[in-house]
Amino acid sequence: MACPGLHSLFSGLDVTFDDMPGGQHALGYAVSKASARFRSVQIDVAGSGLTGRLDAFARRPPSAQADMNTVSMRVAGTPFSGQRALVIGGSRGLGEVTAKIIAAGGGHPVITFREAAQEAEQVAAAIRQAGGTCDVIRHDVLDRASEWLDNVGVVDSCYYFATAKIFQRKSALFEPDKLVVFLDYYADGFSRLCTALAQRSAGTTAIFYPSTTALDVPVAGTAEYAMAKAAGETLANHLNAFQPGLKVISRRLPRIATDQTATVGVAAAQDALDVLLPIVHEVQQAARPAAQASRERS
Repeated sequence: MACPGLHSLFSGLDVTFDDMPGGQHALGYAVSKASARFRSVQIDVAGSGLTGRLDAFARRPPSAQADMNTVSMRVAGTPFSGQRALVIGGSRGLGEVTAKIIAAGGGHPVITFREAAQEAEQVAAAIRQAGGTCDVIRHDVLDRASEWLDNVGVVDSCYYFATAKIFQRKSALFEPDKLVVFLDYYADGFSRLCTALAQRSAGTTAIFYPSTTALDVPVAGTAEYAMAKAAGETLANHLNAFQPGLKVISRRLPRIATDQTATVGVAAAQDALDVLLPIVHEVQQAARPAAQASRERS
């Protein structure tokens, strides 16, 4: 889009069709009104038999995540040396930062993507250029097959950042169909992955399940998202109690600056590196005994 741009949000369109001959064939547009405060734009359009007005908002572009140089300066030494970590959804956002932290600490991340192949390869390239190692593999957590894990190899830890779009246009406080979608990701998909990892691990695999502070303080428009995350927390507790070979660590994360949280206005969001750095240390420390045992067996 030329105007208002790539990160715009559609608001409305009022158009009239004119079948009279001799009109302008090329479709033209002109900005008739703009508000810097609300980042709103009104655009008059005319041509090809129609006239009207388009209303849109220029959403702020997603925040770029920390580069490898910045991450490396925050990770002291090589605390994750010898460890392999599976990062589900590692092509951008929280998964991207997690993969970079692990690589900066001497570990080997295996990042997955569903559609963003180019972004995943860019993350891997940045890690390799900084002297680290990384693998990339395509995976959709909604796929019930588990054979793809055969190509991943043995991992000591796993981070689960698969998600549907969190902020969506809604017509009611609660919409059951949206809850079903979120549960597919945060409960069903997570359960299948954990089961498959437990079957393939000879020791204990440490797994991070991100929950949300929206469970503590409700956020408008996120009822189904919060409900599904609550179900995921309950599942994590049951996995810890009844699934040998797994240690699930769950933390309720605040709003973090990613493409999921980019808004039209200004909303407070924490830095992903600040939030995730202590979590990665905790998860990798939990995975350390299993990694040492694995090396001793080999």
